Amino acid sequence: MSQLRKFLGPAAVYALTTALSSAIPFAMLPVMTRHLSPDSYGLVTAFTLAMSILGALTGLSVNGAVSIRYFQQDRYDLPRYVGACLQILAGTSLASVSCVTLLGPLFVQYTGLHVGWLITAVLASAAQFIIQIQLTLWQSAGQPLRFGALRILQTLTDALVTLALVVGLGWAWEGRLVGIVVGCGLTALVAMLLMLQRHQVRFQGATAYVGDALRYGTPLVAHVLGGLLITAGDKIIVGSTLSLADLGQYAVAGQVAMILTVLFDAVFKAFHPWVIANSLNPELRVQVVRATYRLLAGTTLAAAAFYAIAMVGFELFVGSHYAAGRDLLLPLTIAAMFRCGYFATAIFINIADKNRYLAANSLLSGVLGVATAAALTSVIGVKGAAYGVLVSEMLSFALNLRCSIKVFPMPWIAAWKAGR
Repeated sequence: MSQLRKFLGPAAVYALTTALSSAIPFAMLPVMTRHLSPDSYGLVTAFTLAMSILGALTGLSVNGAVSIRYFQQDRYDLPRYVGACLQILAGTSLASVSCVTLLGPLFVQYTGLHVGWLITAVLASAAQFIIQIQLTLWQSAGQPLRFGALRILQTLTDALVTLALVVGLGWAWEGRLVGIVVGCGLTALVAMLLMLQRHQVRFQGATAYVGDALRYGTPLVAHVLGGLLITAGDKIIVGSTLSLADLGQYAVAGQVAMILTVLFDAVFKAFHPWVIANSLNPELRVQVVRATYRLLAGTTLAAAAFYAIAMVGFELFVGSHYAAGRDLLLPLTIAAMFRCGYFATAIFINIADKNRYLAANSLLSGVLGVATAAALTSVIGVKGAAYGVLVSEMLSFALNLRCSIKVFPMPWIAAWKAGR
């Protein structure tokens, strides 16, 4: 129990700052749904989807290596390692811009967005990569206040620019996209300046670590794309088979349900450094598992409370034009609960440095989830996409639990018996 308390303090700060940064777009939601039509909200969703997909390619997910190498600084020069990650980001971003430019008509057909907006999405995803590296450094160092402050800066900038353009000047979906881009760009600039000022990044000699970063990150590209199939495949199906208005309706319901995932992600962000440090000591593994069980029980209760409240207040919050999304909350809430199971088990695959299993699991669960969503959407409409998400999250949890037991055995049964 004393070990668990060591993570509860930072977890509370992570949860609070994440709640604050999430509360801003959540508070904006009823404003946006009353100023943007479902069609316009569908275009906003198409842009954020493009950012997510391109984000898997810009940087090749090598930023994920920083969290592991932070705890291996006896073998790695961390500032040079960060520099290597940023060098990879520069090369892959240029390649992504070239790809979008060459294949522009194809992307326009599927997103409804002009090529210029798609290139902007590449640059915004690159900015998000820089932000994520700084957040990872602070998370690993146990500095939740700085972590939260940077996130709030991004969210607040995004919100203020959006409100000024959409509400103040009467812009449509373009105003929302400009808010997103300015929020990413300004925050990335601040993050980069802070890393340089604190000597957390060094480019001289960084090339020596490019190979190691690519070996770690490249297998994760498939994992990230699989994760996108889980988290965004439903929206891709709705956008490509139904209408932009249906996509807007679905996205609003998903954003309400996303509150759970964001809060749970914050808690596990605080939990994972403690898990990494203590799981490497076999004598502490029972404590790690028991703490994981308690955390999963707490998140399950939180999900049940969220669903009860959301069902009552959904239409009042988002407005009558988006009220149909209320029927999507049950499968999306249960999916968020299974996402917690993924957070709790995938970390052990990271510790074992067996990321190829994460990639395979994510792709398999993502593909099967999207196939389920496509099949059900053709029969029951937009609700079928939500059940596809649920299938993806269930499979992701089951597959990662199985693989984590194989590559990094933890005393799951012994800890359960010891706690009874």
